[in-house]
Amino acid sequence: MKKILFVSLVTLLLCSCGNGDPDLQYFPFQSERDGKWGMIGADGDVLFEAEFKSECELSVAMRDRFWVKFQGDDCEYYQLYTADEKPQKVSNTKYSQAGDFIEKVAPVVKKNGGIMFIDRDGNEAFRLEKVNGKKVEGCTNFINGYAQFKTENNRMGLIDTKGNVVIEPKKYIFITPVSDGRVLAIDKKYEDASSSDYKVTILSFPKGEEIGTISMSKYERINNMFLNGLLGAKKEDKGYGFIDEKGEWKVPANSKVQRLYNVGVGPFDRNLFYNGDLCIFGGEDGSGVFDIGKGEVVLKAKYDDLAFADDSGKLLWAENDRGRWSLITPEGETVADVDAKEVCLFVNGVAFVKDGDHSWIAIDKDGKDLKVEDLNGRRLDIYNIRVRPLRDTFTSEK
Repeated sequence: MKKILFVSLVTLLLCSCGNGDPDLQYFPFQSERDGKWGMIGADGDVLFEAEFKSECELSVAMRDRFWVKFQGDDCEYYQLYTADEKPQKVSNTKYSQAGDFIEKVAPVVKKNGGIMFIDRDGNEAFRLEKVNGKKVEGCTNFINGYAQFKTENNRMGLIDTKGNVVIEPKKYIFITPVSDGRVLAIDKKYEDASSSDYKVTILSFPKGEEIGTISMSKYERINNMFLNGLLGAKKEDKGYGFIDEKGEWKVPANSKVQRLYNVGVGPFDRNLFYNGDLCIFGGEDGSGVFDIGKGEVVLKAKYDDLAFADDSGKLLWAENDRGRWSLITPEGETVADVDAKEVCLFVNGVAFVKDGDHSWIAIDKDGKDLKVEDLNGRRLDIYNIRVRPLRDTFTSEK
């Protein structure tokens, strides 16, 4: 295939913490360089302090669980802990790969083992080692309730959170995450075809029925996720617009919109680039905001970067040419000149921002410093905070 079909999610310096996801609870933090790790709540309350050595790596806490990555004698390994004031090890089992509890089960891999999923108590929920007699080489974590997987014969499928196979790995060589009740897939007959010769199949969910096809000969590229029944698509020698599941243009291609991002897929980037009818786009002079419903630019592309700051659709983080972030409205009006070096999205009305070279603070939506306190009632120093998820993809070691 000669040209790129699907636009991949762009990795930003912006820490994408999520937008109000009730299961995203705590973030690891250090009070000083090389200090021990504690956990601070998404609302700014400290859960525990200085509990794990600096050489450890802690995940965020979801569904009252978090992972700690230790440095062993001959390898790194993960162990599961409870998100309590006195965190307890859930079990003594060690894993070479581990994923966040986005759902009630999480993907894990033991050293030299296959892929399996465990519950919050560390019990095996199900294995994903073979499907239809074919070895499963890899999978993703759950996205909107489904995980993608790939078998040794280069076929892809989907499972639900109970391990049921909802798309068999027989027909498709590529499957996107589920979005807006739809999936995009590429049939195996196009495995060696050029990009102008193949069609993309659209499947409905939860039934998994084929509801349409899109011929790639009409487009330079398309996004891989639907939003409100529409799919971002780029017209040759023009910009992006939006098509429906039949491939018909519903929002004409706009030369000012040269880049679109995919719909946020998990609790860490949900609504990062889209909110309601508004979406963030890239143009010749930076990033701006496009109204899909109206089919017009509402904020011209002039910022180095943009991201929705919460799930209201009325607040965005904007990065200027000095690499500093402020809060603005979709129309470009300044809400708060935070002037931060790095920023996170708001969770429960609180966002963590990097105020200095090695200093983080918690702010509200007016940009006010919330002056977070430690467990002794003193002003909490946050030297470092980790808000990124664990790995999203998992590989069999068997």
